[in-house]
Amino acid sequence: MKVLLWFALVFCCALGLTWQYFPLENASGRIQPVLEKLGGQPVASAGWETSFFKDVDLHKRLFRSPGMNVFIFIIDATRNRHVVHDPLFCFQGSGWHITSSKEWPLSKGKGMIVCLERNGEKKEFGYWFSDGKMHYNSFFWYWIKSTLRRMTLGLSGQEAVLITIDASGSKKPDWQAILSEHPALLEL
Repeated sequence: MKVLLWFALVFCCALGLTWQYFPLENASGRIQPVLEKLGGQPVASAGWETSFFKDVDLHKRLFRSPGMNVFIFIIDATRNRHVVHDPLFCFQGSGWHITSSKEWPLSKGKGMIVCLERNGEKKEFGYWFSDGKMHYNSFFWYWIKSTLRRMTLGLSGQEAVLITIDASGSKKPDWQAILSEHPALLEL
């Protein structure tokens, strides 16, 4: 029995090392065509983002419209999936208070719209995860799919990316209009 347990331990360790160091295909094949269609102004990463998002492909775009700035972030964490966490946790960690949230119907599933407040400032934020086939707003589902993809060495499907939209300004965001102006986001 001890020999069997030792064998199982060695097997699990070898399997864990294989999973950890096996290079998986990232989502750049899906992201690059979308970035070309989106246009906008690329935004450089802040100093803290460069260190925080190490080994992660972070794409940021700025779009200006009357009374509003729209920042779009696309995060591909294929090489360091531990960086991606529940956006609601991130907001609260940044000092924002979540005043409300609601599901946002999308073409391949659903996202989330969150209303935030901090020091009298209010803003809305939209996000979803996408694996190319479906859109979802559950971090738990992202974690399950990411783990399954790692365990199957990529055979279970494409890498999920996190898409966030930070719309702030003097007017309330019209989320359907934002998607109508940037339909390529739904192709991710």
